[in-house]
Amino acid sequence: MSDESSRTLLPRPGVMPASSTMSLRSYRAIKVDKPLRHDTKSYVSYYLPILRWLPEYSWGKMAKDMLAGLTLTSFQIPLAISLTTMAHVSPYAGLYALVIPPLIYAVFGSVPTMVVGPQTVASLVVGQSCDAWAHKSLEPLMTVAVIGCISGVLVFAMGIFRLGFIDNAISKAFLKGFTSALAVVMLITELLPQLQIDDRYKQALKEGKVGSAAWDKLVFALENAREYSNPFSVKLSVAAFSILLLSKYLKKYLTAKYGWTKLTFFPDLLLVVLGSILLSFYYDWDNKYNLPIVGDLPPNKDHIKVPIQSFQEFKDLFDASFLVAILGLFESATAFKSISATFDIDVSSNRELVSLGLINIVGSVFSSLPAFGGYGRSKLNIFCGAQTPMAGIFVSLSAIFCMRFLMGVFHYLPLCILAVIISFIAYNLLEEVPGDMFFYWSVSGYQELITFSAVVLSTLIWSPQFGLVMGLGLTMIRLLKHTTQSRIQILGKDPITKKFRNIYSEHNEEIPLEEIEKTMVIKVPEPLVFWNVPDLMKKVKRLEKYGSLYVHPSYPTSLRPVSGVTTLKDNVYVKYIIMDLLGMTYIDMSALQALVDMVVNYHKRGIYVIFCRSSIRDLKNKFDKSGITRLQADFISRQLLYQEGIPHDHLQFLKLGLYGSVDEAVTAVDMLEVLSSTSSGTAQNGRMA
Repeated sequence: MSDESSRTLLPRPGVMPASSTMSLRSYRAIKVDKPLRHDTKSYVSYYLPILRWLPEYSWGKMAKDMLAGLTLTSFQIPLAISLTTMAHVSPYAGLYALVIPPLIYAVFGSVPTMVVGPQTVASLVVGQSCDAWAHKSLEPLMTVAVIGCISGVLVFAMGIFRLGFIDNAISKAFLKGFTSALAVVMLITELLPQLQIDDRYKQALKEGKVGSAAWDKLVFALENAREYSNPFSVKLSVAAFSILLLSKYLKKYLTAKYGWTKLTFFPDLLLVVLGSILLSFYYDWDNKYNLPIVGDLPPNKDHIKVPIQSFQEFKDLFDASFLVAILGLFESATAFKSISATFDIDVSSNRELVSLGLINIVGSVFSSLPAFGGYGRSKLNIFCGAQTPMAGIFVSLSAIFCMRFLMGVFHYLPLCILAVIISFIAYNLLEEVPGDMFFYWSVSGYQELITFSAVVLSTLIWSPQFGLVMGLGLTMIRLLKHTTQSRIQILGKDPITKKFRNIYSEHNEEIPLEEIEKTMVIKVPEPLVFWNVPDLMKKVKRLEKYGSLYVHPSYPTSLRPVSGVTTLKDNVYVKYIIMDLLGMTYIDMSALQALVDMVVNYHKRGIYVIFCRSSIRDLKNKFDKSGITRLQADFISRQLLYQEGIPHDHLQFLKLGLYGSVDEAVTAVDMLEVLSSTSSGTAQNGRMA
């Protein structure tokens, strides 16, 4: 081959020429600075946010925080007391969950307007644990303390070991399904005290005649409601629930139509509680209608405990504690992520987990219900004008005042009213479910619907723990399936822009892309690690064999004879495989070894493997150390054994092993194709001679 033809066939792609148009922008060299040294005050205040907001606190902020705190108190105290009935513990456990958490979060919390307090679904788990271990004579307050301590330690450990990313791995369908299932469990559980058959159920449970699952409770309620229910309790519950629903939708209607946003401050829960207390006292519902009331509360002395007194308690309640920790993690993450996105606050998930863990560890000493952040109450706190965590401190002070002076007021409070409040909260949790289900159905989200249904059914029929395991299992299966699949693309050349693009993109329907004869250009748009590299190799082989990932192996393609019978000559449909590694930002040693094996196997079949466009700084060094560069150079030398007169710089270019662009790799293919054909002719002439 002449030098002139060599210069024509073997151009080295260079850098694109600079534009002659004057740029209106200025440029400067990128300088990598050394890490800035932090001062001690900033470093300490980062982990103790109170050192930042407290020195700047003012009377104006205090007025807004006080208004927000008192507004929150108006419904937080009735809710906390209601949650204690569901958890089967004294009201002090719920009030302590309003006293301790805000004080600790004010010191360690990084979201100024997030409100922490007792969590509804966590209280349900605590109540079910109290039911399950009642036959073992485990004191309910001790159960609360153990669950609070273990869940706090788990959440604290997640923060210390920087596991705040865990909530990102859980699908919304699983969370919605599990929350909805727990809401249904709450409705069924609170149906018993509203019918006034809860004592009968506890006796049947103690005797082993009925199970503790929500389905067992529903069957028990249906079988005993007609004969053993209290008609007055049922009527009072229906009336109270109707008032709360009417208030909810009336506030929403008036706010939307007339803009009366201040109706949000209307304390409907507090008024229902106070109204029922007054009516119960005035008409003597306790004696007249045999209506259970809160009655005399036990003394507050028994609440301070050593949380875990034996390893057996730790083992028995670890499952429930883990469930509480996961639920608290997800609900709190939803709250602080929503707040940070809305108000542009820099939030560290790990610091939040540390503060929430400390809250429950300290709270367990006082036998308080597990406490976490909540989006609903935090949203109300922001709407009321809260500026700092001092709003939560005002809630804490109000709860202390209530515990000290107002606990006697709740003596005549009917227990069915507390059950109604829990049912109302559960109804609010279910309010968004129809919209979510319609959305999943409309976008063909059948996997989400299956996950949702499986979690709901397993929770209702078996237990929340089994529902959690089912949801996590399905989520992990989907996650593993997603991460182990490779997303390689076949690239074609745009005849207009001359750029290489995915041939299956919608943009290519009008203008077909060009393919290169005997060449397949594959893009690897993701990191290569041990879990997805097997699928990558399988898909590369499928592409090389069939020409597409969407063709069934039984169908003939342009790269496969119709008869299915091949000769040695016909067996090579693809001679060059170009792998574009621009999206491969990381490669582990297992994937690197797999690339070595792939190169060796293709070389045995006479197929060139060419790599280009690395996103990894030292990928060329890894190719050199792993032997890929040497394998490619030796293979080229063998293929061009009978070719003479190849310029040294051209030969070095062919043996690079890793090219800077797809165009350079295509140029190498053109060179090899010309040289291989020339080499074949030379070898044939030599054999004839």
